[in-house]
Amino acid sequence: MSLIERAAAMAKYFLHLVDGDDVICDAEGSDLPGIAAAREQALLSAREILAEAIKLGQQRIPRFVVAVSEGGNEVAVIDVKAILPSSLK
Repeated sequence: MSLIERAAAMAKYFLHLVDGDDVICDAEGSDLPGIAAAREQALLSAREILAEAIKLGQQRIPRFVVAVSEGGNEVAVIDVKAILPSSLK
């Protein structure tokens, strides 16, 4: 597959952080090869947010990472608290 073909196969997805009524919008987005990659990126982002919050001793973190397609469709909603290991819940 050529570079042009790969670029054409990519789609833009945005990872928004949601906590109640507060939403931090991802204005730039990321070019990803599809919905599965967007879901994986949302999960990785949630893990990074949780890890950083623990390292910095933050008490408040976004509750959800929401992956949204360029067309505005939600393709994944990751509950940040749900990804904690069961022994820490």
